[in-house]
Amino acid sequence: KLFFKIVKNNFYFLIQTVYFSLIYGIIIQSDTVSLIFKEDQMKKKYLVLLAGILWIFAGLKVVMVGCRVGTEVDIKNFWYYLIMAGVFLVFYFRIFSPMVDKNLDRIGKLDEPKLWKFLDKKSYIIMFGMMFLGMALRKFTSLPPAFFYTFYIGLGMALLSAGIKYMVILVKIYAKKYFL
Repeated sequence: KLFFKIVKNNFYFLIQTVYFSLIYGIIIQSDTVSLIFKEDQMKKKYLVLLAGILWIFAGLKVVMVGCRVGTEVDIKNFWYYLIMAGVFLVFYFRIFSPMVDKNLDRIGKLDEPKLWKFLDKKSYIIMFGMMFLGMALRKFTSLPPAFFYTFYIGLGMALLSAGIKYMVILVKIYAKKYFL
């Protein structure tokens, strides 16, 4: 019952997330359908691009939630920025960056790259688990707005940075291929 209550109360957010994910997929596919798909397969570079876009989008959404909460908080408090930096450092260097490296390695070894294989099962579980936990925390706890402000902005910046890491690696691969 708790799960359905959270989904019901956050239905707009879930629909928006799915909608933008589909839109990004359609934009990527529509302009370059003949380049991406070859005999029902997707080129690995587009899996990396799709993963980067998803992580950047997720990071921006989480930062936006944190910023909305920031209107209820004294944002001039120096300690908030230290906590944000701490959250960013822990999540980026201990969780997201190693996950990106493992995911890139896994994508490189795929024999049959398909659209949904831009993340592995563990990453999907982590992504949906984090979304569920975030919605549950906001809805069913009485944590102070300062917690959400600092935690969400630090977490969102870590997600955003992980998405940028995908893009930087993609650019490095093409720079090496075409310019070196």
